[in-house]
Amino acid sequence: FFNKKSLNEMNVSFEEQIGLHFQSAKPMALNLSGGLDSSILLHEAYEHGKKITTYTSFYEDGNDSENSEALLARKLSEDYNTDHQEIALNKEIYFQNLVEGYQVLDEPNYNVSIPLYHYMAKKQGVNGDGFRVLFSGDGGDEVFYGYRFYDKSHKVDRLTSILSSSFFNLIYKLKNGKKIDFSCVWDRWFFFKGWGSSFCFKQNDKNELLKYLKKSLGSTFSNQIIDSNDSTYQLLVADRLTWLAAENFVRLDKLYMNQSMEVRAPFAYNPLRKAIDLKTSTLNYPEHRKHKTWLRRHYNGKLPNYITSRKDK
Repeated sequence: FFNKKSLNEMNVSFEEQIGLHFQSAKPMALNLSGGLDSSILLHEAYEHGKKITTYTSFYEDGNDSENSEALLARKLSEDYNTDHQEIALNKEIYFQNLVEGYQVLDEPNYNVSIPLYHYMAKKQGVNGDGFRVLFSGDGGDEVFYGYRFYDKSHKVDRLTSILSSSFFNLIYKLKNGKKIDFSCVWDRWFFFKGWGSSFCFKQNDKNELLKYLKKSLGSTFSNQIIDSNDSTYQLLVADRLTWLAAENFVRLDKLYMNQSMEVRAPFAYNPLRKAIDLKTSTLNYPEHRKHKTWLRRHYNGKLPNYITSRKDK
């Protein structure tokens, strides 16, 4: 899908690759959060002449600050003239869907928002508005460095380039009483996910998990890596193989397939991800990669400024 020419013309091929996903014989919907990723999908649907219904959720008892993303989504839907649906959420809805939502997943999941996701799927799918195809911006954070812990990882990279990894690991152990090997991508991933301090994990549990990750994902991880010298980029890829695949997409697939809906996440399309990795993985992190900088610049002047100028999403 990406030849050498198109890799050098990402401003053309990037949009075209997203556009491939809009082929559908059924009406399409989009979960519009007000964030950059879902806003790009709306923009590209519009540019490709596709009619798409947008959905967002809001907290019924929340104030404007708590519903800030829903307000942005409403404004964006007005700018793009979509059929926009807002789904109200409250405590009663949460508890009504608590048991059923986790029953649909049929496996352990620590995401406390499962009941609300389940409720939204019911409102959108075959038992609600009848949509069969739903678009999601999921996967964008794991391609364009959307999470804040990637910034922290880059700071570790800078320090270890000065102090060496072994010396930095020793300092951290002396200061915090915990042994972390920041040169190991899986140890680093475990650390930045915040599970090192979880009551669920003892040291032996952690060691067993790290062994399992290395054994089960080692070859897949190696095949996905473009730049083996950038630890923060490796952390990004590790996130795709763990959190994104095992929690995010399992959740989406099960909850929405239960309502006869197909979820499409263009940012998780592997040829597109590989092309983006080739384009960005060796670029300077603070100037070009940090918190979707490349993507924001790419859509400056295309998306409204109130979307591209946001630094929190």
